[in-house]
Amino acid sequence: MPLAVYLLTVQKFGGIPVQTVSDKGTETSKLAAVQCALRETFQPYLPSDTLPPHVFVKSVYNITRERAWRPLWAQDLANILFRYETGKFDAGYQPENSIHAGVAYWLWGKIVQEHLDVVVKEKNTHKIRYQCRVTMPTGGRPEDFYRRPQKWHGHDLLIPIPADTIDRLVAEHVRPELFQFGTDEIVNLSSYLYEQLRRPTTTLNNGWSVFRAMMDLYEASNLA
Repeated sequence: MPLAVYLLTVQKFGGIPVQTVSDKGTETSKLAAVQCALRETFQPYLPSDTLPPHVFVKSVYNITRERAWRPLWAQDLANILFRYETGKFDAGYQPENSIHAGVAYWLWGKIVQEHLDVVVKEKNTHKIRYQCRVTMPTGGRPEDFYRRPQKWHGHDLLIPIPADTIDRLVAEHVRPELFQFGTDEIVNLSSYLYEQLRRPTTTLNNGWSVFRAMMDLYEASNLA
């Protein structure tokens, strides 16, 4: 998973950072190898001995970053889980029914992903007040700092990677089903039912109502 996320991010932005950092977990070894290979190929002039492409650190140095995920759970995802747990039986959800389980997994996975997309947008567009005594950029939005670093006395250090190279790596290392919610059969069925309902807006407040409508349509259409 770390390598897949890394490659898709590189594909999205068209390049790699000068350096990546991770703990020493085995799941990051492939990420480090690809990062090193790409930098040595497309920016061979940076000294690897003093500025290595990837740095492994002890897990204790990663705690601060990992703790930063806690508010996301406490403020957002816990509410979704609460609505999921408290509403499923009123919606007639039958966990032993494979269709019910599959469609619910697809639908609520969609709800979580859409909510995370909103959170990312809010974080990237939230303006940080100006603070004269801090070293990190302030007085703008995170997306401004990234897209126009020179305005805050920074530099764009992204190392461009040819699109065909990163597309090939994505094809080799990112399984198509990695980010889909369910088997191909469940995804196709759920997508069909959702389209037939004219793609209703899905939120944590109406998730089970949409599920019930999808199941009613499934039963009425003699798809069982």
